[in-house]
Amino acid sequence: MAQPPINTNDRWVFKREISIPDVIAFITSMAFVVLAYGTLDKRLALLEAAQIEQQRTDARQDTNTNRLTIEVKEQLQRMNDKLDRLVEKTRP
Repeated sequence: MAQPPINTNDRWVFKREISIPDVIAFITSMAFVVLAYGTLDKRLALLEAAQIEQQRTDARQDTNTNRLTIEVKEQLQRMNDKLDRLVEKTRP
């Protein structure tokens, strides 16, 4: 029994040639990949800079808050001392 002829349209065919549009498409896609990487790198650098600045701001605010808390405590202690002296003076 003879085998049926093989239909060449059903098989993959690889050619050993590269066309100009293929080269242009490859170069364009690589350029977009490099451009996207550069854009993401810039955005990452901006986010890191913002995070560092936020950490500095947080540290400065924490220092100010601690300083103000200490000042308020000292002021309250002075007021307490004054009230104690006033109460002692008014006692018979």
